[in-house]
Amino acid sequence: MDIVSTDNEWVSLEEITPQPMEIQQTLPVVNNNIVKNEHEVENLFLNKCYSKIRSHLSIFISILFVSLSILTGILVICLTPRSQIESSCSLKFTSINSFKSQYDSFPQSLALADFNNDYNIDIVIANTNNDNIEIFINNNNQTYISQITYSTDINSHPYSVTVSDLNNDTFIDIMVANYGTHSFGIFYGYGNNTFNNQKTFSTDSSRPRQVIVADIYNDYYLDRNHSNMI
Repeated sequence: MDIVSTDNEWVSLEEITPQPMEIQQTLPVVNNNIVKNEHEVENLFLNKCYSKIRSHLSIFISILFVSLSILTGILVICLTPRSQIESSCSLKFTSINSFKSQYDSFPQSLALADFNNDYNIDIVIANTNNDNIEIFINNNNQTYISQITYSTDINSHPYSVTVSDLNNDTFIDIMVANYGTHSFGIFYGYGNNTFNNQKTFSTDSSRPRQVIVADIYNDYYLDRNHSNMI
C-alpha cells in the first residue's frame, strides 16, 4: 500500500489484485463458448454433406428408374410374338364400291371437297389423256353419281388439280395445271354441282405440273403457285 500527499492530504493507494477464484470463474464461460461454436460448425458441415448425399441419391434413383423402364419396354417388345404385334397394330379398311373414270383417260391427280354443300365429300379428277376434269358427287351411301366432265381445252393434258374458295363467295372452286397448253385454269363453282367454263392464265413457255393455293403474302387473299417443267 502506498501513501500519497495531495493538497496537504494523505491518500492511501491500494493495489487491487484479482483473486484466483474470479479467474477460475471466467475460464469455464470462455471454454463453453468455444465448444458451442465448434458444435455449430460441425453441425453445419454435416448438414451440407447430408444435403449433397440426398441430392446425389435422388439423381441416382431417377436414372435407375428411367433405365429400368427402358429395359422393361425393350424386353416386352423383344419377347412379344411378332404375330401378336402385327394383329394389334395393323389397320383394317372396309371395301366399298369402286367407280371408274373415263376410258383411257389416264387420271393424274384428284382432290376432295364438298361441291354442293350437302356435307358429303365429293371428288374431282384431272384426266390427262382426255383433256378434262371429272366430278363425282357423293350420295352419302358409299356410292357416287355419274361423273360430270368439264373440258380443259384441246391438248391441255391437265396434270394436277386442287380445290379452294378462290373468289370468297363461300363456294368451292377448282384449279387445274394444264401441262400441254402452258397454263393453269380455274373453274368457279356455284355450290350446286355446277361450274362455269374454264378461265385460263398463261404460264408463258413453262409446263405446269403441280398447282397449289395459299395465302402467301398474309393479306387474307389466296395466291396460286405452280411447279413447272421446261
